[in-house]
Amino acid sequence: MQPHPFYDRALLYDAAFSWDPAPEADFVAWGLRGGLPGAVRVLEPFCGAGRLLAAMEQRGFRAEGFDRNPAMLEVARRRAPRSRVVQADAAVWEAEAPYEGAYALIDSFRHLGMDAAATFLGALGRGLVPGAGFVLGLDLAEEDGVDGIPLASEERWTSSRDGLVVECVYRSTGPAGKRREWAEARLRVISGAPREEVVDHYVLTTWTWAQIEAALAAAGFRVRGVYDRRYDRDRPLTNRVGGVVVVAYSKR
Repeated sequence: MQPHPFYDRALLYDAAFSWDPAPEADFVAWGLRGGLPGAVRVLEPFCGAGRLLAAMEQRGFRAEGFDRNPAMLEVARRRAPRSRVVQADAAVWEAEAPYEGAYALIDSFRHLGMDAAATFLGALGRGLVPGAGFVLGLDLAEEDGVDGIPLASEERWTSSRDGLVVECVYRSTGPAGKRREWAEARLRVISGAPREEVVDHYVLTTWTWAQIEAALAAAGFRVRGVYDRRYDRDRPLTNRVGGVVVVAYSKR
């Protein structure tokens, strides 16, 4: 994974992604317990500032997380003091002991290149007990018979935490080679701190539904369903393009 100044500004990032985690946490809890009703010890790879860790603890899980960025982990430890969080790189991570579920929702998985993604999914498959759930959020490209067509997009929102108000703009800005696309992220402080704007550019891996389904199967997962980011468990998707959430279970 590449280092990004966007993620080094952990407090700004945390404010930008400070919306209510309850819909996501409820959906993740449902997805994980659909595989193992008694699941307790679960993992959040790419946990960032820990937005979901405390919410999962409140739902009866013993949540642990890892992230590459020490600034993010510092915030995560304050936000979820009961959760164990460690610094680790998903490209070389291996579980120390089996988990009963895992989840990663905000498209962080796409920062991994194709080989690193396959390595990570394999390690995750080995690190979960049989039947454990994995809930994965990512943006899917359109199928074109080869490698997929990235969807040009822009998202803009304003959010706040502890008096810090931040506007975030995210843009997909075009292809960056085979199965890769450029993205731009902007964080602008509106109030609560000195005015500033942080701009970052980075490359993400593109995945079509056929590609991610095959990668999950190769790592020992079977897919239960695919949903959109409204987290409506009663309305699985048939058009699997754009922002999706995949619920899968370990077959090992």
